[in-house]
Amino acid sequence: MELNRTASERCETAFQRNAEAFARNAEAFNRNAEAFTRNEETLKRSEAAFERNTQAFERLMATFDRHEQRFEEFEQVFAQSRGDKDDLKVFIREINLRAERRTEEWARRNDELSAEQRARTDAIVRRLDDLTAESKAQREALLALIDRLPPPAQAA
Repeated sequence: MELNRTASERCETAFQRNAEAFARNAEAFNRNAEAFTRNEETLKRSEAAFERNTQAFERLMATFDRHEQRFEEFEQVFAQSRGDKDDLKVFIREINLRAERRTEEWARRNDELSAEQRARTDAIVRRLDDLTAESKAQREALLALIDRLPPPAQAA
């Protein structure tokens, strides 16, 4: 019987240890369940954040695509403007040549007009000199006639 008692005590001790282990396992299970709940909540928040990031990434890619399109358009306009720049250089060169020719023509015509005006002015001045000389001669002739006239008292 002694053996039975020892065996019974050992069984009782083992049972208590198993009961304690079971309690610890129950606590661990509860902690694991709580952790699992927290992990599920975190996973849901992560999935929502991932969805928001996906949407933001799609908007970013759309913006990048628009930027690439605008950049290609800009490159086309820039390439075209290079050709336009060459055309503009030729146009400006032609305009400058026309302006230089026109200026030279105006200067030549101005010189001709100035020479013509000088000739007319010289002719007018010569005519005025002739008229002045003629007027002076007539005045001197009149004064000479007046000098030859008898004084006014003798005339009566």
